[in-house]
Amino acid sequence: MRCDIGDRDWEPPPKPADCDLDYGQGIALAAGGSPRIVCAGDTARARGTDPLPYGQSIQAGSMRCDSSESGMSCRDVETGRGFTISREDYTFF
Repeated sequence: MRCDIGDRDWEPPPKPADCDLDYGQGIALAAGGSPRIVCAGDTARARGTDPLPYGQSIQAGSMRCDSSESGMSCRDVETGRGFTISREDYTFF
């Protein structure tokens, strides 16, 4: 799963040497893995697609995201690992 953000007030950590693409536009989490800052030449923000409304959730397999006014929280419900992302900050857990 991947969650990209259009506007943010935070800076990602330094770009890794092995990232030759855009860096810091979002966070990705694979089932059974740990969250990581995105290094990609594309975006998960599709034009013409509305963001997940506040108070709504979406789940695919063990991956679940919950949208709230304070940000988006995504996690692997089997491992408990995940992240939150908002305009103000991000956290991994």
